[in-house]
Amino acid sequence: MMNRTGDKMRKSSKDGATLVELIVTLVIIAVIGALAAGMFVTTVRSFMQTREQAHAAEKAQLAMNRVLRELLMVTNMVSGTSQAVVFDTLNSAGYPVNHTIAWSGTQSDPLLVDANTLTDDVNLFRLDYIRFDPAGAEIVDTAWSTNCRAVDVVLHLGGTGPTRYTGRVYPRNLALNAFTGGH
Repeated sequence: MMNRTGDKMRKSSKDGATLVELIVTLVIIAVIGALAAGMFVTTVRSFMQTREQAHAAEKAQLAMNRVLRELLMVTNMVSGTSQAVVFDTLNSAGYPVNHTIAWSGTQSDPLLVDANTLTDDVNLFRLDYIRFDPAGAEIVDTAWSTNCRAVDVVLHLGGTGPTRYTGRVYPRNLALNAFTGGH
C-alpha cells in the first residue's frame, strides 16, 4: 500500500497492539492474578485457623468452668485420683447425688461427667489435691484424702492452638462436711 506521498505504509503503534504486546499483557495479568489468588487463599486459611483456635479455646473454657463449678459444690469427696474424681453434691431437695468426672488418660479421648462427654479431644486432664501441713505449707497429692481442702485442675485440649487451662477450687461444703462427719 502506498500513502499520499507515495511511501509504503508502515504499521504504526496507533493502529493497535501487536501479538507480542498482547501476550506480554496477558502474562502480566496472569502473574498478578496468581499473586492475588495466593494472598486470598492465605487469608482464608488464616481466618479458618483463627476460627478453629477460638472454637477450641471456647470449648476448653466451658469445660473448665463446668469442672470447677461441679467441684465447688462438693459435699462429700468419695474418691479422687489424678484423672478421675467421684463426689457427692446436694440436689434441690437437699439429698446427695453422686457424680463422676473422668478422663481415660489416652490423648484425644473425651472428658466425661457422669458418663456423658463434656468435651472431646483432651490431651491432658489432671487433678491435684491440696492439703496443708500444721505449719500451713501446701502439700500436693495425686489422690484424695480427707484432709485435702482444694483441688487443682489442669485441662489441655488438642487441636490447632494452645488451649491449656488451669484452675484451683476450694469446695465450699467440704469444711462443713469435715465437721459434721458426712451427709
